[in-house]
Amino acid sequence: MFCIKCGNPAVAGNFCKKCFLKREKLFELDNFTVNMCPACGNYSGGTIENQIKNRVKTKNTIRSCTVKTREYGNRIIAKVICTGIIRPLKSTVPEKKEITITKRRLKCNNCIKLLGGYYEAVLQLRGPNINRILNKVGKILPEIVVVSVDTLKEGYNIKLADKKIAAKVIRQLREYFSVKESYKLVGEKKGKRLYRNFYAIR
Repeated sequence: MFCIKCGNPAVAGNFCKKCFLKREKLFELDNFTVNMCPACGNYSGGTIENQIKNRVKTKNTIRSCTVKTREYGNRIIAKVICTGIIRPLKSTVPEKKEITITKRRLKCNNCIKLLGGYYEAVLQLRGPNINRILNKVGKILPEIVVVSVDTLKEGYNIKLADKKIAAKVIRQLREYFSVKESYKLVGEKKGKRLYRNFYAIR
């Protein structure tokens, strides 16, 4: 059987590999807009590379995906190269696309909380191992969520803007130290009660 377009041997239906690949696409990827916080520089939804990979649409099998980006003001130009299999072909094929990502400057919730002094959790460092605890916390706690560090006679209170990050840190600290957890009602928003988490670490 021969390709109905060029006359070369057909490998996929009525087409040769070259003509088949001109008709079929390995993946689709559209331009999109992302929010970037001007205070911390983070993007909503994670890194640009991960967001691009998560937006790749395909009905085929993707084996690998690489992303290269360059920035021009409020735009990011991304070159995306994916390799994969378009059936009925059995060998992998590469495909390249270029998209534009528009950056929109918008403060993230975490930075809004930090600028307003709002906090959702408190790490209470106490006991004879306090220096060891402080050293460990310093290694695993993202600085961006720290609202303040208060020095007390009995130890330190570290106020954090994000209780989800606080919970992740506490899970790691439980492997090394004793942790007691408590809650305090601090208000209400849209009919929902707001609680502040306290973690006493010894």
